[in-house]
Amino acid sequence: MVTIMLNQACGSQGTNTENSKNGIQEKHEIAEISYQATTRGFYQMLWIGNTTLTLTNDRSHNEKTVYPITENDWNELMTLLKDVDVSTLPGLEAPTSKRHHDAAAFATLTVVQDGKEIKTQNFDHGHPPKHIEALVSKILLLADRTHKKQ
Repeated sequence: MVTIMLNQACGSQGTNTENSKNGIQEKHEIAEISYQATTRGFYQMLWIGNTTLTLTNDRSHNEKTVYPITENDWNELMTLLKDVDVSTLPGLEAPTSKRHHDAAAFATLTVVQDGKEIKTQNFDHGHPPKHIEALVSKILLLADRTHKKQ
């Protein structure tokens, strides 16, 4: 299961995003994005705030590593998130189902918006629903790049 969360617990201050529905601008506070991927033998959890990315491979979350991220990285995530209607996340359908027979890790994406946690259904790690594909790709790239720098 993969979950991406942005929240004050990760040291983020939150960021406003704007969505336009029927010509009306709505501002939403994004506090955290999290991504979780899991199988019987693999676990990865990421939390992204506006200044940090926190990573663990420990299911109990006792061992976490915190990496700084740039303002540019955060802004790119917020730009990608502007193209996503966060309220639709729970209804997105996975394009593949390899996770059902242990051929892929279960993944989920979570966004904390306006104090509410909004989470996707499970999808195959590496094969998110099309609607969030660019966002998930950026999150995984950021995690991989940040982790390799250290």
